[in-house]
Amino acid sequence: MKSRHLLSAFLSLLGIFLLGSTGYAQQLDTLLKQRVELYKHYQVLKNEKNSFWGSQSKQDLRNIISHLKNIINKDDEIIRLILKEKELERIQLKTESALKSNSLILRDKNLSEQVYELKNEVKSLKNQNHLRVQEKQKLKYKLSALKKENLILEIIIGILIVALIILYLISRMKIKAIKN
Repeated sequence: MKSRHLLSAFLSLLGIFLLGSTGYAQQLDTLLKQRVELYKHYQVLKNEKNSFWGSQSKQDLRNIISHLKNIINKDDEIIRLILKEKELERIQLKTESALKSNSLILRDKNLSEQVYELKNEVKSLKNQNHLRVQEKQKLKYKLSALKKENLILEIIIGILIVALIILYLISRMKIKAIKN
């Protein structure tokens, strides 16, 4: 019977560690209290000696056996409750694991989509950069053409200025020649 009492203590400690909900704790506490009461009653029955010679009668032994069956049934009830709570805990852990897994899958999918979008954006920016480089090359070509045209115009203007100065000097010389 000491092993049964130790089993009861172990089960109560196990129940305390496995507390998943207040309802479970209350049920376990109630069952353990009932078992303790059954065990106390068993102790009383075990000490009864109602036979003619001062030992236990057949009825006393039947009462003890009946009470031990009640204690065993209560132990079974406690074990079923603990196993049920353990199963609920396992299901909860499995559910949490599945949720975390789904969360990671969604996060990976979002990251993949973001990477895809960023790759497209990089490609678009490269195309824009290529177009700008081409535009820059065209503008450089136009600038060099304009510089050549500008140089020709400057030479023509220079020649015209020199021609005007020569004409001015010639006309001045003619005027001096006429006055003299």
